[in-house]
Amino acid sequence: MEDVSAPSCFKIETDLRVLLQKAVFHDDQHGTAIIILAGLMNATQVVKKDLRKCRIVVNGAGAAGISLVRLLGKYGVEDVIMCDTSGAIFEGRKKGMNPVKD
Repeated sequence: MEDVSAPSCFKIETDLRVLLQKAVFHDDQHGTAIIILAGLMNATQVVKKDLRKCRIVVNGAGAAGISLVRLLGKYGVEDVIMCDTSGAIFEGRKKGMNPVKD
């Protein structure tokens, strides 16, 4: 799935999972999110903080940023602010939105 940008990559990934009935790995999404989560886990361990209680700001709502936010949510982080070229993404925002950002 190299060079397939958001939001198209999310639909393609879902379709491929159903069609192939196998795991699909998109390095821009999954690889980046995994590495960032690992770095955050290590950093918060060094400073003796609970990552789940930190406020995380993600600057960028492309494939990597959205996948990171999803992974952080699965890890238990609840306080996340995601920004894109139009600013912070929030419920009800109209400008620059798509189904994945919603």
